[in-house]
Amino acid sequence: MGILILLLVVGAVVYFFASARSRREAAVESRVKKMISAGVGSATFADLYYEAAKSYAVSKGAKAADHESAAAKIVIDGCVYFVVFMRDSGGGTVISAERDSDVTKRILDDMSRW
Repeated sequence: MGILILLLVVGAVVYFFASARSRREAAVESRVKKMISAGVGSATFADLYYEAAKSYAVSKGAKAADHESAAAKIVIDGCVYFVVFMRDSGGGTVISAERDSDVTKRILDDMSRW
């Protein structure tokens, strides 16, 4: 009986660590998807640790992730979005999401004004 309980505990611990990445991705992506479907460009999530959001951004190719912000291009429902994750002063994460094509257009428009 003791060995069975030990095996169950070990199995649960292994599962917990093995599924951490998928749980992190689900937690971040669900928030981004809800923002996009609601037409919200920026929102603060007090219950989302910045470190988890930063790890997600890095897994999606973030180049300049630091201790305050990270940004990545993320495909959501077939569209590419430029998503920025910022550490909130209250301990959560601020997420900003915009279509990548809109960001590129705005940058090119700003550059043409110079």
